[in-house]
Parts: sequence; structure tokens; C-alpha cells
Amino acid sequence: MYKKKLAVWVIVLSLGMCFGVALNAQDEPVVGPNVGDLAPDFTLMNLNPLEDVDTETVDFTLSDHAGKVVVMTFWGWTCISCKEEEMPALQHEVWDVFSREQVLVLAVNQDVDPNLGNIREYIADKQITYPMLVDGLKTAVDYLVFATPILIIVDHEGVIRFKEGNRLFDEEVKTFIDELVAELPESEGM
Repeated sequence: MYKKKLAVWVIVLSLGMCFGVALNAQDEPVVGPNVGDLAPDFTLMNLNPLEDVDTETVDFTLSDHAGKVVVMTFWGWTCISCKEEEMPALQHEVWDVFSREQVLVLAVNQDVDPNLGNIREYIADKQITYPMLVDGLKTAVDYLVFATPILIIVDHEGVIRFKEGNRLFDEEVKTFIDELVAELPESEGM
């Protein structure tokens, strides 16, 4: 299992280097699904289920939550700013503020071999209650995310409206989320 994940990681890094070469050749970055594109669907293991379930994990599929504004942060265990700033801010400034019918917050871990015990301890310590998705390396590749943190915001129609690397949640991002919530159809709005 470890060798398989290692091989996938080597491929991901190789692709990243190829995109770097493409960047030099074209003078424009290759960034994968970008603002204005439909967000690729995915199914990942959720360590922090939204529903009351008897299992420790449950599968989470993005398309099952269509019609909501989705705020996703891609993160890795070694990303200190992800764990100490980004994810707690998303908990307190977004998840705790908006209704579940309006906004969905997701943390997508893209580690090759995530330590589920460490992540569960982190969830408990920081009191994170939104979905914590793991085994997200393929999803990170689908979104062409090769660093952390990457913040992606998807509107209620499934269109990526914001994608920025090395961007931590701040007041400008909060204002943007407020604007997307205001665009929700009346039946889904506040």
C-alpha cells in the first residue's frame, strides 16, 4: 500500500515539474480547474461525519451537496498555517455562522499516507465540526493542487468562483462568501 501511494506521489511531483516547464514555455501558469470552471466531483472518506452515524468514517461525495456554497481548503499535516490559522478560522468564521443549507466547509487532506489518529486528535483539540476529508491526493491532482494551503470556493451552481494558493481565510474572503450566499435562490437564502 505504501509503495502504491509513494508511486502516486512521485507521479504527482513529476506532473508538477512538467507544469513548471509548461509555465516557462507559455508564460502562463497551468492551474487546472480554474475560476469559471465546474468543480470536479469527488468521493472521499470523511473523518468528521455531518450525520449521526455509528461508524468512525463515512464517504462524502461533493455532488450530494449541490445548491450550497462550498468552501474547501486543501491541506497537509506539515502545513502549520493550515492547522493553526486556516481551519480554525473556517470553523469560527464560516461553519459556525452560516446554516448547513447555505454553506458547506470542507478540509481536504492531501497527504500520501495520512495518520488518521493524529487527524482525529487535531479535530478534537481544535473542535472542528465540519467534514474532514482524507485520502484526497487524487482529488488534489484533479484540482491541480500541489501546495498548501489552497482555498477554493464553489458557488451553488457548482462553478469555481475563487481559487487561490497560499491564501489564508481573511475578511476579504468572508465578504466574498457573504456575496455568494446572497446569490442563493430565495428558498435557500437566510
